[in-house]
Amino acid sequence: MCVIFHQVPGYTLPYDKLENAVWNNPHGYGIVLKENGRLQTIKELPANGNNPKEIYKILKDNEDIERFVHLRWKTQGDISIENTQPFTVYSSKKREILFMHNGTIHEAPPKAFEGAMKEAGITANSSDSIKFALGILAPVLERLQGVHGTADLTDPYVQNVIHKLWPYNNNRGILISSDQQPLILGANSWSTVKMSDGKEFHASNDEYFDVLKRGDEYERRKKEQAVIQSSVWGGTNSTVPLDLTKIATAPPFTHRYGLTSTITQLFKDKDLGSYAHLLANLDVVEIHKLITDHKADFIVLFMELTNLLKKQEQDIIGLWDDKTKAQTMIVELKKGQHSHAIV
Repeated sequence: MCVIFHQVPGYTLPYDKLENAVWNNPHGYGIVLKENGRLQTIKELPANGNNPKEIYKILKDNEDIERFVHLRWKTQGDISIENTQPFTVYSSKKREILFMHNGTIHEAPPKAFEGAMKEAGITANSSDSIKFALGILAPVLERLQGVHGTADLTDPYVQNVIHKLWPYNNNRGILISSDQQPLILGANSWSTVKMSDGKEFHASNDEYFDVLKRGDEYERRKKEQAVIQSSVWGGTNSTVPLDLTKIATAPPFTHRYGLTSTITQLFKDKDLGSYAHLLANLDVVEIHKLITDHKADFIVLFMELTNLLKKQEQDIIGLWDDKTKAQTMIVELKKGQHSHAIV
């Protein structure tokens, strides 16, 4: 499934959350900017997949207005700009309405809409979303009159007709009007996404903001991780001992300490406590170069140091428990001596 989310004026979700959502849904994006009764649509299909930095910049540059975002994951239809959402389902001098869809519409369109489908240019390569939008929703909205004119999303009769047409089964959608509040379709399935900063926003689903789980970037990271595991451990189940002697030739150490036998021996002996002391004396530039030039070895080193820190913490907790037990025993012994004295 794709993802749709709404950003109110004055707030943009954190970049790391957007980055996950974008990389999980790389097959084109659409952004609707709503301001002063006008809708501006930005639709792109980047050759290398959706770019989180590009999308984040658009959201930040327009942070003072209302924004709606659709990130596509292909289920039906080609990956093409024609299938990239949103779709215009109504347009007049008075009102414009755009449609975004999340889910998969498995039902074939009713035969009554075959003419509208053909007129809209729907083909075998069209997505289920555009079939519903242009083949069903658009011609119906053209015919629906409400209190405030054609395609009046506030009119209960118009809403009732649209909801009856809506294919449920976890489909979620939104109709964005230039002059009215948006109409949420499948509202019970939408999510309120809560951020660590206490802010929240509405989205068609919340499963793509926290974890990277699919897409080209996900596959790239999997391969990179496999390469690191292979080069450092000789594979995920390897018993190859830790050997950090290669990193000892890194410029930070040769420049600051010189490549002495003591430092070389330090790596061989795995004296990580002393090594951590040496590492702490490096400046930011030196540490950055160390990571850049010896990434795989540095990852192992970092894991070893954190394991050492964890072990020390466990030892401290153990000592604290022993101290508590000893103090309790002393108190009990004193109580026993006191009772014996009274007797």
